[in-house]
Amino acid sequence: MNSANKLIAYLYTIILTALAGVLVTVMVGWQEPLQYLAQIVNDPNLRWGVGIGSLAVFVLGIYTLLSCIKTTPQKPQDAHIETTSLGAVSITIEAIENLVQKTGQGIVGVKEIRPVIKPVEEGVAIYVKVVVNPDVEIVQVTHDLQERIKEAVKKTAGVHVCEVKVLIDGIHREVRGRVE
Repeated sequence: MNSANKLIAYLYTIILTALAGVLVTVMVGWQEPLQYLAQIVNDPNLRWGVGIGSLAVFVLGIYTLLSCIKTTPQKPQDAHIETTSLGAVSITIEAIENLVQKTGQGIVGVKEIRPVIKPVEEGVAIYVKVVVNPDVEIVQVTHDLQERIKEAVKKTAGVHVCEVKVLIDGIHREVRGRVE
């Protein structure tokens, strides 16, 4: 949702909240809003003003509803590999994620890996969340992971890797069965 749609939704919410508040006060016995409404209905000049305002609120409501319902199809993101005389060659982000996952799972000490790939102008930036085994040297495993991922993506996909950021998201806790 862009800024204009957010502003329209915000204004529409304020208007509806105010109207609901007035209705609640009428329900508990405050009669002034009803008297004011009767005065508006009887005066043709005020009736036109309120009618135009109500029409604007109605149109805003329909617009807000349609903008919330409307979905834009997401084009699969890809990373550019090269352009030849025959055309462009690209690889999908999902394919790079699969490659990173396969590479990370092959490293001793890595229990689980969840990559996120961001295409950037120079290639891709790779962010991985990793769960490691408790008996590994984390610094060594993460350094090895960064080097292998960068090398695998460059060698296999031909895409330049700008950075590989690693976040240790957990240390795997082995659950041992109880022997009775």
